[in-house]
Formats: sequence, structure tokens, C-alpha cells
Amino acid sequence: MLSFLVGMVNSQQLSQTIRGQVFDKQSKVPLVGASVLLLDSSRFMGAATDINGNFRIEKVPLGRHKLRISYLGYQEIALQLVLSSGKEAVLSLEMEESVLTTKEVVITAKGEKAKT
Repeated sequence: MLSFLVGMVNSQQLSQTIRGQVFDKQSKVPLVGASVLLLDSSRFMGAATDINGNFRIEKVPLGRHKLRISYLGYQEIALQLVLSSGKEAVLSLEMEESVLTTKEVVITAKGEKAKT
């Protein structure tokens, strides 16, 4: 009987939930639509933040994981975490705006001269 129970536990993959909030580091305003992706999963796992900047990824296998958080106009965040069976992971993520610098762009127009 004991071996049957051990076999049942081993056949079921233990999982946990990753949840949290993503917001702007300076203004503390929630970022709507930020992408939170689990990079080392055998299947796609991820979420987009809601109107309050909240996200939730359920049924994540226990163990070490890499996350990538991205949002247009902000510096990407990459982090590692370890999920255990005791408690879901709750994250509070601050994103910094990224400043894009480019070379000067000059636009000129070529056209016909006006007839007088």
C-alpha cells in the first residue's frame, strides 16, 4: 500500500503559483500589459499584467526558474527564483524607463520647382 501512495505522488508533478505586480520605479504607477515569461519551461508559460499591474502564472513546476519581464520603453528584467511546495512566489517588480539614443536624422525633400 505504501509503495502505491509513493508512486502516485511521484507520478503527479508538484506545482506552485507565481504572482505579483509590475510598476514604474519612479512614479509607482502599475504597468498595464507588461509581459512576464517563464524561460525554462517545456511549454509556454507566462502572463500579461492587468489594469492594476498584477499577473499570475499557475501550475509552475517546483524548482529553479528564470523569468523575463518586459514592457515597451522600459529596461527588461531577468531574474531567477526557486519555487517550493510550501508557499507561492509573490513578486513586486519595479521597472525603469529606458532611454533610447540615436544618431541625428536629417530628412530632405526633393521635388519639382514651382513654375511661375
